[in-house]
Amino acid sequence: MDNEIGKTKILDSPLKNSSILNYNKTIESKSLAVPLILTPLVDAFAILVIYLLVNSTATQHEVKIDDTISLPTASSTKNIESGVIVKIKNGHFVIQEKIVSATNLTNALRAIMAKQDPQKVPYLIVEADKESEFEKLSPIMLASSNVGFEKIKLAVVQGEVK
Repeated sequence: MDNEIGKTKILDSPLKNSSILNYNKTIESKSLAVPLILTPLVDAFAILVIYLLVNSTATQHEVKIDDTISLPTASSTKNIESGVIVKIKNGHFVIQEKIVSATNLTNALRAIMAKQDPQKVPYLIVEADKESEFEKLSPIMLASSNVGFEKIKLAVVQGEVK
């Protein structure tokens, strides 16, 4: 007879079973080490390498320098991508081996810009003698900005700056 009067029986409490302190269970240890999945990392690295290779091999060329123009010197130079070259020769503006007046400079640059790819605006490369006055450079900069050239580069020769 299980139900005798006077005999005490220990019952399991629902609170005891749901407690985080498991009295009757053994302690289990969990490992915090997570396996490292390398496949996405290798994929991301490969994409990064391809991106850097494609963008670092831009086509660059050296600009042919006119012998009659004495370019200024700079301590560091960089080859630039191809662009539209404007020369200042004997006080005249020369674009594509044609002498252009200051009043027609904007129209000449606009005609060249119309032939270019609108997605890739070329550089405007200015070849001017190192003795040139800023008054001669100013119309080129004004006309090129009106036409839509975003980058203007000045042709220089690498050397020691005095």
